Amino acid sequence: RDRKARAAQDEMRRLVEQAQEQEAEQARLEAEVARSSVRIEEIDQGLLEKKAMAEQVIGQRRAREDLEAKAVAKVQGALREVDDQEMRVKAQQKRVEALRQ
Repeated sequence: RDRKARAAQDEMRRLVEQAQEQEAEQARLEAEVARSSVRIEEIDQGLLEKKAMAEQVIGQRRAREDLEAKAVAKVQGALREVDDQEMRVKAQQKRVEALRQ
């Protein structure tokens, strides 16, 4: 009977130790999950910031491209105007030459 009681106490101790180990493991896993969640949030925030910066750069590039396109159109218009004036001047010169002869 004494042996049975001692065996029961040993089994109880073993079960208590096992439960404590499981609780410690559970706490360790929960802490790991919490750290991982924080890290995921940090990464997500970093990605959102990078996305915002990329969108800003894209917006700036598009604005610059629009300005460049407007400048090119303006220069092309000025060149056409110069060509037109040159043709008018040449036509005028031909008329003057014709009148001289």
